[in-house]
Amino acid sequence: MVDQAGSILHLKLRNSPAEGGKNCGRALTIYCEYWIENAAALSLHFASPSKKDKEAAGLTLVESAAEDYSAVYLRQMQEKNPSLYQSMVDLRASSTAASIDAPQPAFSEAQHLKFALMRRPFMYSYHKVCIRAPNSDWSSDLDLEGRGTAGVVNLHVPDEKRAEYRTVDGQSDIATYQLGVSVSTAPSPFWRTKLVTIQPHIVIHNRTDVPVLCKQDRSRGGEGSSRTRGEDNNATLRVPPGQKVPFHWSVRPKNPEDKAVRITLPAGLEALPKSADDDLRV
Repeated sequence: MVDQAGSILHLKLRNSPAEGGKNCGRALTIYCEYWIENAAALSLHFASPSKKDKEAAGLTLVESAAEDYSAVYLRQMQEKNPSLYQSMVDLRASSTAASIDAPQPAFSEAQHLKFALMRRPFMYSYHKVCIRAPNSDWSSDLDLEGRGTAGVVNLHVPDEKRAEYRTVDGQSDIATYQLGVSVSTAPSPFWRTKLVTIQPHIVIHNRTDVPVLCKQDRSRGGEGSSRTRGEDNNATLRVPPGQKVPFHWSVRPKNPEDKAVRITLPAGLEALPKSADDDLRV
């Protein structure tokens, strides 16, 4: 199959005896080898390692549909007619991905709705994939053939592109997006298909009753830590009370000790509530 952008999707065809005996004809099963679910709350691009000039088939349609629905949603909210909001809440509740422990966007803005819609899996037919964020380089090749596997992929951003993109949660000046990748069996009756899920590798869960500010601790070093950017607030992530928010690195980590997060309070708050240290999870 070929989409409107000329990208090719290869489907599988299984020809087997139908249930009920040899006189019951043949059963033809058409399926796709992979589904990819983008649960990273980022506008990710996917491509086969040998065809990086063409995005994965169908991805453009997923993104354009998300843009259209979010625009309609915003208009309906302005007109105080939130029927699309409720339908999308129901859709997410019935999604095969609803049980995945990833940040769940609050449907408070059209932009959040766009990323919620982009979580819907799209079909993919190659055994390897490369990923990039809007302002990052392509990742290394990711092997998708092993079920039950998981790993981490780093998307590095060139210095000149760091200011070009801001996440839906407000973080920018990102040097490295760090994402988790897992491969599992799709839910029945689609067990022949592998479900590839892309999620943030680090999620900060603020279980206090006040907002907190999170930023990579550059005092510990790391590639780019000597840059004279001062205390640039673009790299600071605000996590509202009770929310789970993805976190990415503003300094490219080279060693484990580079992966440190400094948590502070907004201006006007002098101290965290009692036992807050037990309630902040990274």
